[in-house]
Amino acid sequence: TALTDECFIPFRDLARTTDDLVFPDYRRSTADGGWRWLRAVGKVIARDAAGNPLRVLGVAVDVTDRRRDEATIRESEQRYRTIANSGPALIWTTDREGRNDFCNEAALAFAGQSLEQVTGAGWFRLVHPDDVAQFTNLATGEVASQTRTSIEFRARRADGEYRWLRSDAAPRYDSNGSYL
Repeated sequence: TALTDECFIPFRDLARTTDDLVFPDYRRSTADGGWRWLRAVGKVIARDAAGNPLRVLGVAVDVTDRRRDEATIRESEQRYRTIANSGPALIWTTDREGRNDFCNEAALAFAGQSLEQVTGAGWFRLVHPDDVAQFTNLATGEVASQTRTSIEFRARRADGEYRWLRSDAAPRYDSNGSYL
């Protein structure tokens, strides 16, 4: 197919400036009237004396299923955030080292802090000094043992007052059963 065909015009234009071609995902109609997403990559393998591309070796890969899967994941994540932020419960998650990696809006409002401030070990700064050791031991023990745990501790609210909280934690696993 010649680089003058309408579908190759963007490649032709890009091939004038570089040998390595990566084209953003694009949609093409199919013979049955449907649509597929494609990702095309190529390499200029011959140029004329003026530097214009003569030959391009390339491939277009159907990425329709991958794009659909990515959209499903985005929708699932948005659904989770909507649910997590719809009630007054303080919800947070931690990574496999026990560092905070998510807080819902209620938890951030309670703390009067941003997600950046409570990410990692930032949440520990809100725990009452008398409860830090117990809280830390339980948090690191839950991570090590990968078991459900529960603890009552005092945490500093946005107005500086300490309030008793009960935290119930459960381990999370990925689709392969690996601990998150």
